[in-house]
Amino acid sequence: MKSKIKQTIIDSTTSKRLILILGFAGTMAIAISLAWNIKLDKNNIIEAIRVQARSAYEKDIVYRRWNASHGGVYVPPTEQTPPNPYLDFIPDRDVITTEGQHLTLMNPAYMNCQVFKLGDEAYGIRSHITSLKPIRPENAADPWETEALKAFENGAEEISSIEQLDGKDYLRLMKPLITEKQCLKCHEKQGYKVGDIRGGISVSIPMDVQWKIMNTHRKTLILIHFLLLLVGGGSLYVGFLYIKNSEKKHIHTLKELYESNSFLKESHNITHLGTYALDITTGFWTSSEILDEIFGINSEFVRNVEGWLEIVHPDEREDMQNYFRQYVLTEHKQFDRKYRILRIRDQKERWVHGLGKLSFDELGNPIRMIGTIQDITERKRASIKLKTKIAQLKRLNKNMIGRELKMIEMKKEVDELCEKAGLPRRYNITDE
Repeated sequence: MKSKIKQTIIDSTTSKRLILILGFAGTMAIAISLAWNIKLDKNNIIEAIRVQARSAYEKDIVYRRWNASHGGVYVPPTEQTPPNPYLDFIPDRDVITTEGQHLTLMNPAYMNCQVFKLGDEAYGIRSHITSLKPIRPENAADPWETEALKAFENGAEEISSIEQLDGKDYLRLMKPLITEKQCLKCHEKQGYKVGDIRGGISVSIPMDVQWKIMNTHRKTLILIHFLLLLVGGGSLYVGFLYIKNSEKKHIHTLKELYESNSFLKESHNITHLGTYALDITTGFWTSSEILDEIFGINSEFVRNVEGWLEIVHPDEREDMQNYFRQYVLTEHKQFDRKYRILRIRDQKERWVHGLGKLSFDELGNPIRMIGTIQDITERKRASIKLKTKIAQLKRLNKNMIGRELKMIEMKKEVDELCEKAGLPRRYNITDE
């Protein structure tokens, strides 16, 4: 019994540990999922802005290339667009139309600078054309752009990162400017050839709005994962309580069963009542400890019908064999017989009372018999002595010899034998 309770506690503890492990693993999985989704969302937002920066760069390259394909464009000089002092080496930098209108040449880089300024004012997107050997001082590279330009010379095709400009986060992206034939009009004197990396265009997009979007996404992700943790944790807690309650109920049931079995076993010990189960299809039977004690057998004894007949007293063996085969197996009646045995251990004669109930298969054939065998030796002996004493009593009554004293003594003996035989006292005579 103790081993069963211990095993129940071990099984319950194992289950509870498994729930704790599952809870820890689930919490870790949810935490990892949250971190991974937050990082993925951030990467997606940054990648989206990176795509936007690439689009801005490609747009700048397209209209720059259009300008260069025309050798520059002429526009009326204004206060915002004065003649480019860095193109004074070009003879026709400034021209007058046949109608007398003054025009000045705007090369791609000059146009880029003005368009970049308009884009910054309108959309907050900063673009900058730069080089390690700029013609215009305003086009000089800052430290980040300098590192990017050096990376281009080592084979890099694009550089991007989150950087701070004026105390705010920007995604900065830079791609190289490759020298094309139309570029040589202004840059051939610098020693560039077609295909050389002449500089680059950097695009910087503010991240304020994107960070707000990301924070909103992050709050949503945290809420979703918290709900998952709440549901999963609640389910595991309910399972934990269920296992704990089941453990208590199981232990309580085992204790009740143990007490019931102990009571039953003690009752069987007191009444010398053993139990058995016979498999009629095989002829073998199993027995309780008390029945083994009644028969005087051990674990090595062969428990079959032949073994049982070996225990039966030789004077009754044939009769018991016929009774079992005809009355029980053939006529399908319940086993109910008192008979003598010779106990295997010491060959002492004992009286037993056997009871057995049959069970049948779907065809009505007996397949099993379970029952009890009670040691009634003392009762039988008392019954025999009782009959003898009663006969003696009758003779004494008849002979009237010492009638009174003998009658009292014999009545006392009759009462004692009645008690031993399990019968009520007949005369209730005491010594008082």
